[in-house]
Amino acid sequence: MRGKDGDWTGVSALLAEDFIGRPGARIYEKLQKACEKVGVWPSIRSLILRYLET
Repeated sequence: MRGKDGDWTGVSALLAEDFIGRPGARIYEKLQKACEKVGVWPSIRSLILRYLET
């Protein structure tokens, strides 16, 4: 619903929460696409990789 409204920041936040709870390739790809639309993918990717390492 948020994607249809153009709220890619909200979509990114929800996907990040989903990924933290259930890491997986499918959610990762969706998160990447949403974050790229708002220009925050490099920083989010860094945080996610750090989370997975710890």
